[in-house]
Amino acid sequence: MQGPNFGRAFIVICRLMCVLVWLVLAAPVVLGGEPGKANDLTGVWTQTISNGNLWLATFHADGTALVDQQGNVVFDPVQSAQQGLWKKVSARTFISSLLLLEYNKDASLYGTVKVQTLYTLYPSGDQYDCNIVATETLANGQVNVFGPFQAHGVRLTLEPPPL
Repeated sequence: MQGPNFGRAFIVICRLMCVLVWLVLAAPVVLGGEPGKANDLTGVWTQTISNGNLWLATFHADGTALVDQQGNVVFDPVQSAQQGLWKKVSARTFISSLLLLEYNKDASLYGTVKVQTLYTLYPSGDQYDCNIVATETLANGQVNVFGPFQAHGVRLTLEPPPL
């Protein structure tokens, strides 16, 4: 048999469970971010380099990345988009290694550039600061290192069209 307090205890437990569920669901909104974004680089970012150039970076959930940089088709030599890999190394800290091709106007290979970056994600998950080093290897074997230089990224957010 159940005692007279069973019904009251059951109601209290149900109310506590409802409050707990609400807290779990509402916490990301109250804390100002989406679940997991403070520790997740996945998504599309606009990245402003210290020299003022703009990059568009996409970090895929499978650890691959694609970066387009402002001016890549007017550079001499021409530069391809950057393609590569990224991973989380600790809380809010990530690294990437990307590769781009450099080629002459006649399509002959000029060289390759490995772009290595260390990202520090803001606690809000909507911005990061990063340090970049680029290592260019020319077709003749000469190696040139550029950097480190700094950049700032801002996460692209999904917005409905203005109607």
